[in-house]
Amino acid sequence: MSHIRASYRPQYRDTFDPIPEQRPHSALRQTFLKTGIISEATGSAYIELQSVNGGSTKVICSCYGPRQTKKSMAFSENGILWCDYKYATFADQGARPRRAGQSERERFLSRSIEKALHEAVRLDTFPKAVLEIYILVLENDGGDFEAALTCASAAIADAGVEMFDLVTAVFAGLTPDGRTILDPRSCDVPKMKATVSLGFMQSRQNVTHFNMGGHASDLQMKDMVELCLDGCSQFSDVIRNALTLN
Repeated sequence: MSHIRASYRPQYRDTFDPIPEQRPHSALRQTFLKTGIISEATGSAYIELQSVNGGSTKVICSCYGPRQTKKSMAFSENGILWCDYKYATFADQGARPRRAGQSERERFLSRSIEKALHEAVRLDTFPKAVLEIYILVLENDGGDFEAALTCASAAIADAGVEMFDLVTAVFAGLTPDGRTILDPRSCDVPKMKATVSLGFMQSRQNVTHFNMGGHASDLQMKDMVELCLDGCSQFSDVIRNALTLN
């Protein structure tokens, strides 16, 4: 059963409320997704996950190409994906001022996005060309990577690039008292005994990204994976609705 709200008016708050949310353990935060928001880009998308008690995860993604660039010279006949993942200076409350260029974490997340989308994009349709994906996390109240992966998939589809399937991603956590919950906020994540991050192609039933941290029993792991799969299904509906409306 889906608890997600596919569209709502974006809210903008300056503070993060640490009070726990009263939402079902299998429910995503309220979700807003819109494509085609940057006219200069080949494709673009914006996603916002809004918590009831304030605090949001907001990500904007733009893609350019496919186009011939020097980045493609050393690669095969197939096209390649190249991602630039960055956090805005104000993305995390209390974060230190950032230096110029990408941090080690941003570089890691850039490569992770490329890997997760690799199986979804028809790279054979743009040989020796590059599809450039730019991701900017505007606000991070948890689940920024998963939101970014979902947003990037929507932006690529908005660009009209051929895809085998859309990729959606969510993560789930295991609370200290043994409950599994979907889409925890950033204030809840440090308390988690374990977390699972999963990217999924709904139509092809194929996992493109999986990461686990912490310790969980086999049953708890199964519960978290099932929660993630259900959340990915909900996100898939949101993307398809956004692409239809654009």
